[in-house]
Amino acid sequence: MTGPALREIRNHLKKEKPLKDAKFLSRYVGSVGHEDRSYDEQSRLKFLGYSMPQVNAFAKYDYSFTSLDPQDQLRIWLDLYHGSDTHDELSIALSWMSRPKNMPLLLKNPRELFRLQNRVDNWATSDSVSDLVAAYSEVNPAAHLKQLQKWNRSKNPWERRQSLVGAYCYARKRKKPIAASKVFPLIENLIGDSHFFVQKAVGWALREVEQVDPQGQRKFLRQHLYDLSSAAYTTATEKFPVAEKSKLKALRKEKRRR
Repeated sequence: MTGPALREIRNHLKKEKPLKDAKFLSRYVGSVGHEDRSYDEQSRLKFLGYSMPQVNAFAKYDYSFTSLDPQDQLRIWLDLYHGSDTHDELSIALSWMSRPKNMPLLLKNPRELFRLQNRVDNWATSDSVSDLVAAYSEVNPAAHLKQLQKWNRSKNPWERRQSLVGAYCYARKRKKPIAASKVFPLIENLIGDSHFFVQKAVGWALREVEQVDPQGQRKFLRQHLYDLSSAAYTTATEKFPVAEKSKLKALRKEKRRR
């Protein structure tokens, strides 16, 4: 069934013209040849140019297989995700899996959930997977943390990134977010990471952990104020009051002068 179902999805895509410029999206997400990024910071995927509203509409379309058992439908979308070489098709599959009625199917199968990370080679796909990984923290906190710790020590920079963004993604969405005390060691381990998108993740994790433990976050930030890269620092403090940001910025600037 999987083969005909995948052909049906792709034939449906061909019926609708992409609304975005594929080359622009490729540059925006960070494909091969984008700016001066290193080899492991560039995506190998192709970009067709479908907008996010189009992607979400494709995921919600009433296909001939929509009436199948939900687990069989999940298998089809997982096969699309793992067998595609286009960013758009990965995004459509992730959109389907992220829908409230479908997400529990994946959260019941942590092996397949964590295997999604195998296809991540850009920040956009990474962030979409993060939302699913972070949701698992409320299903099995111990297994979730164990996986984050494993990724945190990985040689793959996109797995290291996932170890941080996958903790909360957006903390406001978590009814029972992972304790900040368990996330701080993961952040600290990657403060000196050379990968640009890992540095962005350091900032992201610090920004989100503020909603869980604001006092702990401020203490951690003060301890590492001069160690944080510009990318991490900017993201971590983007929601701070202007006066507080100005004070911290001045301290970092004074340190660089010495």
